Amino acid sequence: MKKYLLFLLVLLAACPAFSATRFYLPSSGTPEISPTPSTSWDRTTDMDRVRCTINKFYTVSASKTSTTNATLGTYDNFVTRQYISNPIGAQTISGYVSGEIRVSESSGNANAERAVIIRVFSKNGATSRGTLLSTLNGGSEYNTSLRNLYFPARIALTTVTSESGDRIVIEIGTYARGYFYSSYTITHSFGDDNASDLPVNQTETNAYNPWIEFSQDIRFPGVRYIK
Repeated sequence: MKKYLLFLLVLLAACPAFSATRFYLPSSGTPEISPTPSTSWDRTTDMDRVRCTINKFYTVSASKTSTTNATLGTYDNFVTRQYISNPIGAQTISGYVSGEIRVSESSGNANAERAVIIRVFSKNGATSRGTLLSTLNGGSEYNTSLRNLYFPARIALTTVTSESGDRIVIEIGTYARGYFYSSYTITHSFGDDNASDLPVNQTETNAYNPWIEFSQDIRFPGVRYIK
């Protein structure tokens, strides 16, 4: 009996349970590839690229700012940062995604709302396998001081099948529909050095860790799974 129980304990330790997959959004960390941003964005000039993983890098909380285009009189749809995952395994990705990020706008006239695009790319970043999510406006307006917002609220994904070595690419941006004869500053807060993650709400102001979470267990190469 003791030998049987020991075998079960070893088996459970060797084979992780299926669960949701949370990606942290560090403030720094150079990715290995540079995928072309989605053509759905009107503007990509403010974008930078950072690596993201399911483990914390413990990078300090830091703000990434962008400015609205003062020459526009209607709306501005732009990407601030592109996060790129480590290689994932071959699998069908579906289910739901949700996220939490602290954001702000320098003026209520910006009328800024969250925008997120999530795609799957080949390992070298040259080929897009498909778009899991493209939500370019919606949700609550940013405050004029940093506040937690859904990025996005729990929303269904479009199914995409990945090949071994592919990567998940998350593009974080803003849809601003204000008055652009003046430039407004849009701020996203990133980093993963806190002991706590941002809660699921739209009220938190503390610099807890932002995240993007898939409802399914994203598989990575070299990890054993039991079906």
